[in-house]
Amino acid sequence: MKLWKVFLSLVTVSLLLTVSLSIPMNALVVGAAPPDKCDPWPECKDGGGGEEPSADPAIAFTRKKGLISILTVMNADGTNRVDLDSERYLRNPTWSPDGSSIAYLKGVPHSLYRIDVAVVNGTVQGSEPTLLYEDIQMDPAWSPLGDKIAFIQKTYDPSLGYDRPRLVQTISLGDGSVETLYTADEGHFLLDPTWSPDATRIAFVGWARILDVGRSYIDILTIGSGEPPERVYEYGSVGIRDLDWSRTPDKLAFQLWPSLDGSEDSAIYTLDITQSDPTPQFVSGENCRYPSWSPDDTQLVFDRPVSQVKIFTYDFATGETTELGKGRDPDWSRHVSS
Repeated sequence: MKLWKVFLSLVTVSLLLTVSLSIPMNALVVGAAPPDKCDPWPECKDGGGGEEPSADPAIAFTRKKGLISILTVMNADGTNRVDLDSERYLRNPTWSPDGSSIAYLKGVPHSLYRIDVAVVNGTVQGSEPTLLYEDIQMDPAWSPLGDKIAFIQKTYDPSLGYDRPRLVQTISLGDGSVETLYTADEGHFLLDPTWSPDATRIAFVGWARILDVGRSYIDILTIGSGEPPERVYEYGSVGIRDLDWSRTPDKLAFQLWPSLDGSEDSAIYTLDITQSDPTPQFVSGENCRYPSWSPDDTQLVFDRPVSQVKIFTYDFATGETTELGKGRDPDWSRHVSS
């Protein structure tokens, strides 16, 4: 090969490397599935081809691509996946009750953002993210009335000498005001607030350690009553997580670790809180997490770390579990499209 051809090849390779290294790590083209859509897009399981059903975004979730987290929506059957936002840290999506917006945590320290979602000419489109509130600890949950978002915030714990997530708070979407609904006792750690369907109550999980023995519990707070929360379930380990209230007022779904069958894995259970002494009912094991009810309470969506973290649905009528594809931390919209 002539020397000038060798030189030209080296220059071309150098330019390609320069361009690729100049792309920021959080760059994301928002829209439909990327060019490599057969991994992880489930519609390609049968080798591709065929036409997707109409876009009807029902499940919001996050997925990882390298060091980046991506906010994504999809139809209830796993099709029509569309990416909306990305960041190194991005978690806890929660739908507005009318299915038009998603609130989620983004960045470190965590801040609460909102993104509007619409189907325009058959295509899912997302707005620019809007900052709602800075420095939130964890677990936003949109009120069924649409006017507030509940979350867990940290405050100083004298028994430990440092900040700890002990506050159940809400932010008003009207004027941005923040209200503290409940403060946990010293030494307790709160997480996973979830609203009753009529928005008059909030259930949440508490963790406590007494003489190095952990325990966790589910409390329900009646908002504005002035009464202490009602304890509806207690577990002898700090293993309750990922609480979600059904769309009707009678049941809660949550992760329990270790599961009640003695396995070292976590499992998803439901709890009928209309019973005087409710007993958790097993749904699915193998380290399942983040359950969220379908609008009619006939199914749950959740994630499970298999070889990779994947999203599944469970149908209560048939007992069948269906894989929807890669993703984590799903939230099923309450809204039913017409």
